[in-house]
Amino acid sequence: MREKISKTLESRASVYGDYPGGIRLRDTLMAAIEGRYEQIHEVPMPRIDIEHFRDIIEKISRVAATPRHIDSWYDIAGYALLVEKDLQGDNEDE
Repeated sequence: MREKISKTLESRASVYGDYPGGIRLRDTLMAAIEGRYEQIHEVPMPRIDIEHFRDIIEKISRVAATPRHIDSWYDIAGYALLVEKDLQGDNEDE
């Protein structure tokens, strides 16, 4: 099992780059987004919004390495639709 996992990780790294580089990119993007939100609203971004962004940023970090990999673009679109549904659900409660 451990060998299979290692091979999977090696395969992903060959396509998307090294894990440390990917998490640094994601952290940098998220820090910029949270900073911008706080600059405008003068309060921290709500946790649920951070999570919405994290899903999409995960895919953006992959697209940054493989911009012609269409499945990653589909994933971004799919996450955006899920966020839309979540936000619409929030608005129905108002």
